[in-house]
Amino acid sequence: MSLPNWRAVGYSVQGARHIQHEEPCQDAFHIRRHQEHPIIAIATADGHGDPKHANSDEGAALAVNIATRLLIEAGASLMLEPTSQPETIRDHLYRHLPKRIAYEWNKTIKIHNKMNRDGAWDEILIRYGTTVMGAVFSPYFALYLQLGDGDILVSDDTEEGPRFVFSQSEDLYGSMTHSLCQPNADIHTQVHCERLVNPSMVILSTDGIRDCLEDEAAMKRIPAWISRKMKTEGIEALDTILPEWLTQLSARGNGDDATIAFVTWPSAEGESTDANA
Repeated sequence: MSLPNWRAVGYSVQGARHIQHEEPCQDAFHIRRHQEHPIIAIATADGHGDPKHANSDEGAALAVNIATRLLIEAGASLMLEPTSQPETIRDHLYRHLPKRIAYEWNKTIKIHNKMNRDGAWDEILIRYGTTVMGAVFSPYFALYLQLGDGDILVSDDTEEGPRFVFSQSEDLYGSMTHSLCQPNADIHTQVHCERLVNPSMVILSTDGIRDCLEDEAAMKRIPAWISRKMKTEGIEALDTILPEWLTQLSARGNGDDATIAFVTWPSAEGESTDANA
């Protein structure tokens, strides 16, 4: 399966509450393409934002950059194993990829603070606390990774409709979340691999979106709504439509920053379902 015509876009907006308190947007996203192979990675992050995590906007920006770089590397290695079973790939990456992301994030922050050039945990990392989610797509596989809150939503050509890759963690509630600044961040990271079959859209969104919508049903209407906007108004119109929607969502919700990043395949643009997202 060749994927040269996919499209990837992302948007972050400063939340209404952060605007009011003159605080920066602590969300981030990043999109990265392999220079030679048909591989693309996207990532989002949600910096924690409270005084204990004063540099979380920087932590989020570093997290998405590191995550997409390492996901692209993982995607390139999968190109060499097109017949492997997704479960085997998942088990291998689960043992290595979360540790590598945490190590590289720790090391980058410590270097920035003129500390030891290693990835061992240090208390200074707490200042940069953030979640991170990522996905990478090759012609054969989709690989997903998530640490902390947020959603990865997959829409494909199946009767079941859009589905969440990971369920919400039962040991977290309210504003609690796992974070890259934890000493054991890797053990809280979820990893999933599956064959890429008839994809239409994959969305990564920070919890600022879920928290401002009514329920999961509203979340699941987002892919069809975006597809309809792309079909009727063109992908360029999303540069206006989605930031305005995110801003309005935050204003009428909890005032948090909001970020959405997604990959869509051209066949998805024919959908015309009204989403009321």
